[in-house]
Amino acid sequence: MKRIFPLFLFLGMFCAVSLAQKKSNFVTGMEATVNSVDFLNSKSKMLQYLRENSSEIVIFTQTESEKTIFFLLYVKENQFRSIDSFLPGLGYVSEKNITSTNNSDKVEELKLKIEYLQSQKNEYSTEIAKMTRDDRYYQYWNKIREYDKEIMDLKNELRNYEVKYDFRISLTIRNDIDDLTSNEISWVNMPGIAGEMLFTENPYSGKTSDKYYGYLLKYMFTRGKTYSCLGTFKSLPQVKDSTTLRDLFLLSFGQDFYTRHFGRGKNKFFNLYSGYHLGGMYGTSKEKREVFAFLQMFVGCEIFKNKYLLIDNRGGYFVPFGGNNLNLRGWTYQFSLNFVF
Repeated sequence: MKRIFPLFLFLGMFCAVSLAQKKSNFVTGMEATVNSVDFLNSKSKMLQYLRENSSEIVIFTQTESEKTIFFLLYVKENQFRSIDSFLPGLGYVSEKNITSTNNSDKVEELKLKIEYLQSQKNEYSTEIAKMTRDDRYYQYWNKIREYDKEIMDLKNELRNYEVKYDFRISLTIRNDIDDLTSNEISWVNMPGIAGEMLFTENPYSGKTSDKYYGYLLKYMFTRGKTYSCLGTFKSLPQVKDSTTLRDLFLLSFGQDFYTRHFGRGKNKFFNLYSGYHLGGMYGTSKEKREVFAFLQMFVGCEIFKNKYLLIDNRGGYFVPFGGNNLNLRGWTYQFSLNFVF
């Protein structure tokens, strides 16, 4: 028993040292983006916060441009949690990712590479000491310089992994006063389909029906969103007289605008927006044909959105321009599905 006890003691100490080494290279990182409608005030708040808590910040770097300011912070655990709760006071937190990484394996890998390169360099140094200054000598000399550079690069990389802090924060504050849709155009190729209902406010017998239901091809070509539609509407219920409009064919163009106060359309679920829909319609009955323009204003909510799929719905008010303005205008509801092609 007396012989076994020292063995257990040694194993316990070995495990404790190993865990301590692992822990020393375990880093929790946060990458966050804040959109602010008062950029200068948010910047001032953040700088004031950093001044007041400077004793808790290990390393701090700042990069600034006209519309963004970037902070890279290495902090202690209590400060990490404090900054996390402080961010909503700067503006809308459009993005926040927290990850934990154990760099121990990478550290060991880099150390082995450095050790190997150092041994190779030592072998060349031993050989070059025995040589005269001929062509082979200078080849060896160049090789040693190459090993020196590789070793220095690996040591610099190793220094970044052998951290003396446990928490890292990358924070970007952006000036959100300008409309994103007018500054940045992000082209996409997202065809889709939509179903829509039109509930006329003042239907008139012999002119318009109570309701119209339609199916549309909806092609979205900017992430803003800008799109075009081609579709058809049918009267509901089916009319029997010869003068009431029962088929409406539509060709249109539309744009949606996200509000800066609800994330500018960057959320995965429930992005609020407003927009307009402008185009032309060709209406038919048994006895007449009509061509007229229309304008539709609406508000909507994207139910789900990622890089490949958009599920959307919206409600609005439809206003035709022409003889049937009074009897065809009304409320609309649309449900649509778009996907990356």
